[in-house]
Amino acid sequence: MVELNNKTCIIYCILLAEESMTYHAAIVLSNLSACHIKNGNCREAISDCNKALTYVPHNTKGECTAIAAYTRECYCEAWVTLYPLI
Repeated sequence: MVELNNKTCIIYCILLAEESMTYHAAIVLSNLSACHIKNGNCREAISDCNKALTYVPHNTKGECTAIAAYTRECYCEAWVTLYPLI
């Protein structure tokens, strides 16, 4: 059995917190981008989706919200986003 000292436990807890924060940041940004779409601010929605996808690259919610924003903004940009997912 491996013994964990206090320093190791603290480092482990910090790493878990950082991972959780990036995941939650991606969710918040995806939700914010959905609000931008409802308000008609598609460019801001796309920007927030891109930020969310930098935190969690294959975040389905972020990808779908980005596609919705691209669809409202420009069909061609939506196709560029959709094509790799097909």
